[in-house]
Amino acid sequence: MARKRSLESAMGVPTHRTGTALGDPTEVEALSRVFRKDQRENTTLIGSVKTNLGHGGAAGGLTSIIKATLALEHGQIPATIGLKQLKLKIIAEEWGVQMVTKMTDFTLTACSSFSYLIPFSAKKSPSPPERVEKLSQIDLRDISIEDLSYILGQRRSHLPTRGYIIARQDSLSEDINFENLRTPSTINVADSKPCFVFTGQGA
Repeated sequence: MARKRSLESAMGVPTHRTGTALGDPTEVEALSRVFRKDQRENTTLIGSVKTNLGHGGAAGGLTSIIKATLALEHGQIPATIGLKQLKLKIIAEEWGVQMVTKMTDFTLTACSSFSYLIPFSAKKSPSPPERVEKLSQIDLRDISIEDLSYILGQRRSHLPTRGYIIARQDSLSEDINFENLRTPSTINVADSKPCFVFTGQGA
């Protein structure tokens, strides 16, 4: 889902929404600094999945991703339930944000991420570890982790045998190593038998 896109589209951002007098204004102001730094005219739509499902605890980030994915699929961001009045410290008009109080059309979203997914793939095992080894031999100190994640995720073919590393910019060189490689599946798609799927329901 992560792609380089212009921020001129209708932008919807799921927020953490701490519900505290300090946390909410701090988060919204930070979003404003990022999405208004180019003085774009479009308002940033904000909301929170907590009003729909409650606090997800350890799965809180995942529920935000699920909400954002469904919203993109339908082209609409659902309302934040129960909102009566914004906190006085949230200067919505000046910061260029709007709390979503009804179903609203939009085309672009973003979710908070404090690390990056570095994907690897190959035609067959054990090639992904070999690719990690080659990348680890490069001096990554001056490499942007954002660019690296984008190139490997969007500009490379996704082959059957896959793995990934979760990395941060300040520790990129140390993070790119075989021990951090995660392989979610050992199934080789190329060797799998065909599977026929019928949708039904008149589709």
